Amino acid sequence: SAVPAKKRFIDYPRAGKYGVARWMPSWKLVTGLFIGFVGSLVAVAGIGYAMVSVPNVALAAKAQNNVFYWNDGSEMVATGGETNRQAVNLSQIPKAMQYAVVSQENKTFYTDSGIDPKGIARAVFNMASGGATQGGSTITQ
Repeated sequence: SAVPAKKRFIDYPRAGKYGVARWMPSWKLVTGLFIGFVGSLVAVAGIGYAMVSVPNVALAAKAQNNVFYWNDGSEMVATGGETNRQAVNLSQIPKAMQYAVVSQENKTFYTDSGIDPKGIARAVFNMASGGATQGGSTITQ
């Protein structure tokens, strides 16, 4: 009598099958490959998730570009963060620009007490009546 062949871990091409059936993978092989593939995707996603840290928003808000200058004092290049940001003194900003920003944000900045009761009342009324949400604060608030 013939001795049966030793069982192989991966039976492909399939022993004991003939014709097209020999080359068709078994349901066990297909299921095992699928589970292995999904498992490896989960493992890669888990490793990627573990390697990426949450950025510190406070540090990102203070990030500035590095500015390099030529010998004659002219700017060569600015490199760094996603936003072109440089901390400057208020005295370095032209008065017209200061007034433009203040007038856009709070027209009564130089004359009010820092609290705008009318603006707060208007914002509360608009939100209570279902209108557009808005702020009622001044720059100092």
